[in-house]
Amino acid sequence: MRRSLREATVVFTCLLLAGPPLASPALADEKEKASFVITMLKTAGTSAAGKGAELAVTAIAGLIYDSNCTAPELSQGDRYICDILGSVSGRSDAAWKAKVDKRLEDISKKLDVLTRGQEAIARELQQTHKTMELEFDQAAQKVQATRAISTIEGVWKKYQAELRPGSNPTKAEMIEFATNIVKEQKLDAALQNLNVALTTKVMDGQPMLRYPLYKWRELKGFSNFRFEGQDVYDFAEKKFMEFRIHQEKAYVMYLWAATVIESKCQLEKAQECRPKLPVSTVAFKRDFERYTAEQLQVFNAAVDWLLLSYGNPHLARPQDPVPPRFEDTVARANFLTASILAPAGKGMWGRVFAMGEAWDGTLQMNCGGKALTVKPALHYTVPAEGNLRYATGQNRDCGPLDWWISTLGNAVYDEVRFSDQWKVFHYSLPDAGVGACTVAEKLPARGVMPWVQGGTAVVQVKTADGRSFPFGSFLGIQRAGGQYALSSGAIWKADPPIHLENNNPGGGRAPDGVLKYTFKNSLVETTGHPAGPWLGILSAGRGEFRAKNSRINIADKIAAWMDKPIRFPEGSGAALNLVQDGNCKNLCRNGDDSGTTLLAYDVENNDSGEQKGHLSGGVAIYLYPDHTATRGRAAGQGILIERHYRSQGTRESAEVKEAFQAGTVKTSPGKLYYLNFLVDFFVETEGKGLDATTWMYRVKLTPQQLFLSKK
Repeated sequence: MRRSLREATVVFTCLLLAGPPLASPALADEKEKASFVITMLKTAGTSAAGKGAELAVTAIAGLIYDSNCTAPELSQGDRYICDILGSVSGRSDAAWKAKVDKRLEDISKKLDVLTRGQEAIARELQQTHKTMELEFDQAAQKVQATRAISTIEGVWKKYQAELRPGSNPTKAEMIEFATNIVKEQKLDAALQNLNVALTTKVMDGQPMLRYPLYKWRELKGFSNFRFEGQDVYDFAEKKFMEFRIHQEKAYVMYLWAATVIESKCQLEKAQECRPKLPVSTVAFKRDFERYTAEQLQVFNAAVDWLLLSYGNPHLARPQDPVPPRFEDTVARANFLTASILAPAGKGMWGRVFAMGEAWDGTLQMNCGGKALTVKPALHYTVPAEGNLRYATGQNRDCGPLDWWISTLGNAVYDEVRFSDQWKVFHYSLPDAGVGACTVAEKLPARGVMPWVQGGTAVVQVKTADGRSFPFGSFLGIQRAGGQYALSSGAIWKADPPIHLENNNPGGGRAPDGVLKYTFKNSLVETTGHPAGPWLGILSAGRGEFRAKNSRINIADKIAAWMDKPIRFPEGSGAALNLVQDGNCKNLCRNGDDSGTTLLAYDVENNDSGEQKGHLSGGVAIYLYPDHTATRGRAAGQGILIERHYRSQGTRESAEVKEAFQAGTVKTSPGKLYYLNFLVDFFVETEGKGLDATTWMYRVKLTPQQLFLSKK
């Protein structure tokens, strides 16, 4: 192959020089061969006359390159010749480009794989980082709890060994061991430290009884409004009982040791035999009862916090702040509480979620046919951190929630305040026997309980260790808020719709264009919708030439208002929030997917010279001291969406279809406010010369949710 390459090149060069073929010289080595061929090629390139010769050089050099230079193995001299041939013919550039393109393609494929892998790793690192951060923050509590539990378990092993059946320790041995427990092992301090780790936020760490639920919520985030964390509750409950077992061991051992020492002194009646106990048996029992109450409160508060954060506190039913399947988890938590507090925890146990200061927690109940006035046995606060994902599409907390009272003491709520804390009241009726046990909706002082779990009763239950006792659970919600409270007792009224066409707003001659409607629909429904009336207008058509021009103008207005006045005693303002329903009713045309549209227009202002196109349109939901509906009054008082232009001669269009809208409301403590709805539109347009003009506008308020929040 190497000799044919050299010979082919020599023959090719001689042909180009119009000379006779030369015999291949017997060159000494590869370097000389290559130099000879290069010289011949250079001569050919400079001696061949005309463009034709240049093209011939390129073509034939390419043929020789293709047939001789594509082998994977070439000598140093042949490789040098091939480089020259490739350069003359352009083949080397093409080969280089092909190699580069293939390499880039290979790199691109690998980069795609790497990118996907990098994204996956980033997600894992983010989750791992969050997990590690949570674990790091929790380190202080874990260290303290581990140290306390290690002390307790170490003493427990010795306790079992010293006092095992048949061991028969002497009096001196018992006193020595008891003294070691209370003085050296300091079980009272270990128990105190463990209680701190279980119930107290230390630095950035969570109380250990709250931590499993907190970690689950932090890592999982919001997925939906149905609480699906029964497994994490089950885990948290088992961890709580594991900690309780450690504490029960310490309780038994310390009381035994303290009793041994106290008994010795009582028997001997010797002043000098009284060693000073770190904590007396009476004080120790009192401390243990306090630890138990604190732990039950922290655990139950963590359960309530987690479950409430998966509810939707803004919907139309009073029970919506709690997610579906909530009652079963609460019943389990109530049963756990009753079991730990037995015998005081027997009978009926329940809890009520409330807000604000207007109610002290007193209930009216009827158990076994007996009417009872019941006060809470336990109460605490829980952060208000409801889910706004459904309304806004964002996984974030609500912040302060609205809570309402009825100034008339009924179910019509007309006074609103805000709080960032839930109040949870627990109730215990240890004497309630088996049978129905209900909570009255009427509160003892004033007002009503918006929602109470139905069908509650006390039944006979058995524990895992064979004990049997009567137990029942109930749940209530005293907080009225969200859409439920806002729309409670409301009667909606609508002003007569206004429709004007080719009117004379400026006092001059009315427009001359001929109106040809394609669509002319309106929507006015003041009943049948929990979040408020549904209002809207769809207008579309042509303005055709008549007399002097094709100019037209059209105006539509629909207003509705709620007759219930609303008070804001705190006077610090609020935010009005709207979630638009996607139902088009009769305001969407075939193939139109603009169900959530609030405002849209498409107007053909095609007289660029005259520029007589004018438009002003808006939709509003707002609070104002009266119900005279104007967009000017809506400004700064709720949700106002406007679009307008002046003196346009070109086609103009816009659309606002974001389902979630919010606007601030200015409030004063001494004023009454009414909820107003408004859709309002005006358009004026004109074709050029004899040309027609076209228009379309749609304004629509179809609230699915409407509620107040803290601004």
